[in-house]
Amino acid sequence: MKIVHVCLNRHGGAAAAAWRLHQALLKRGVDSWFYTLEPRGVEDRREHWVCWKPDKSRGGRKLLQALRRRRTSLRYYQRLREMSSLMAGYDALVDSLDCEMVSLPIADKDIFEDALFADADIIHLHWVAWFIQYYHFFNSCRRNRKAVCWTLHDQQPFSGLFHYTFDLRRNPQATNLNTRVLEYKAQCMADFKRPLPAIAPSAWMSTALAESRLAPFFDPVEIPYVGASCLSFAGKSAARRTLGIGEEEILFIMLAENAGVHRKHPGWFIHAANALPAFRFVMIGAVSGAIKARDNFKATGYLNDRKMLQLWYEAADAVVVPSEEDNLPNVMLEAFACGRPVVAFATGGMQQYIIEGETGITAPVISEQGLLDAIR
Repeated sequence: MKIVHVCLNRHGGAAAAAWRLHQALLKRGVDSWFYTLEPRGVEDRREHWVCWKPDKSRGGRKLLQALRRRRTSLRYYQRLREMSSLMAGYDALVDSLDCEMVSLPIADKDIFEDALFADADIIHLHWVAWFIQYYHFFNSCRRNRKAVCWTLHDQQPFSGLFHYTFDLRRNPQATNLNTRVLEYKAQCMADFKRPLPAIAPSAWMSTALAESRLAPFFDPVEIPYVGASCLSFAGKSAARRTLGIGEEEILFIMLAENAGVHRKHPGWFIHAANALPAFRFVMIGAVSGAIKARDNFKATGYLNDRKMLQLWYEAADAVVVPSEEDNLPNVMLEAFACGRPVVAFATGGMQQYIIEGETGITAPVISEQGLLDAIR
């Protein structure tokens, strides 16, 4: 059996979860491949990882494509007009949006041009924003009789313009365009002719899918991510010596690829540092702009070194995950793997997998004060 995992790139929590699954399948002897858009030129076929490349031999396919489009010309040109309309609406709104990320079900590439997909038994979609063209993809899967499943790393597969409800609430000016995107996705997924298996890593994600306009086009099943693994342990004392942390200090850390995302509430973590000067707080992730905080707070910037990240986990007394909405954060799984408790809100996968008072503490109220009380 040949499985091709499709993911935009190799960075971020979704990619980490997808890559762990890919490697676990390889170890089981499954013919698994990891297919990304970026970064090009660094893929490794020894690890069954390849990147999308433009097809330089498209000329020979133009006649077949023209014949295929003539048979379905009315639907094709209708979808083309809808895509153009969505892009025009997006261009008119994009500068006014204040959100983590936004995407349309549109792409200027067709992954089925790659020979890797010709004999694939299963195409496993992961985080594919701006990577797959919905209309072409679902039609191609139906014509070529491909089995498809989709792991829901965020709400983008079944939402409209935004990847989390949090951002839709913050951008009411985009409500109309969001609804139009949902309807377009529904039209494209209807072409697949059968429900698409959807893998929800948490009950929170299953519930969000069930409440979506696109719920009828999915067949959900709840399966948590393949567990995070750690390198050999240095131990708390050794980790603290390496990082220059005092043995008796109480250390809270927060990790995020981008610590400027509103949904993750980095400002509430900084507020806790200011309110609790006796404790030490470290934020790991890309930070934009100046941060006003006491001397007990430090921002390391983005770290891509697994050994260094694990040292921070081992040095910490607890890991803070202050996301207002989240699926099954890799940060939480990595904290558990390193034996560290998690402080979070009672929402998402955090509420489901934190054992209260044993593997962490959840704050029932999602607020700055709620987080502060939980850390205390």
